[in-house]
Amino acid sequence: MWHRRTTKRKLVIPWRWAVLVLLTVYLAVTLFWLIQDLVVYRSAGLLVRRHSLSEILRPRPAAGHAVQTMPVDAIQDWMTFDYLNQAYGLDPGFLRRRLSIDDPQYPNVSIEAHAERAGENRNVLLEQTKKAVQDELRLRSLRQAPTL
Repeated sequence: MWHRRTTKRKLVIPWRWAVLVLLTVYLAVTLFWLIQDLVVYRSAGLLVRRHSLSEILRPRPAAGHAVQTMPVDAIQDWMTFDYLNQAYGLDPGFLRRRLSIDDPQYPNVSIEAHAERAGENRNVLLEQTKKAVQDELRLRSLRQAPTL
């Protein structure tokens, strides 16, 4: 008669597998907490994506010293106030003060979006923005003009 041998087998886990499992668990927990922190920072307004990498690496002139690259008539209502500040080298708070903007999204809000939120006519706000930029550029050119 065949007799079956019954012995207890020991479960042997190689130490490399144990280390791999522990590292995987550690990385998963760390990634979870990192994502949680990012969600909290973003909801608190501490983490805001403002520019793409190409915009960050592009050299920018200091405020008030930019060379005008487009005419004021080219300003459109889809443009953000931040874009206008950079394009014309304006002080970051200039348009906010001049146009009495109290939008919490300023300067990362378009003229059109701000007009809708404030209940203003977007064409009127667009013309006011153009006039404010034009006046500032005119003032700047007068300040920089050589005196005789």
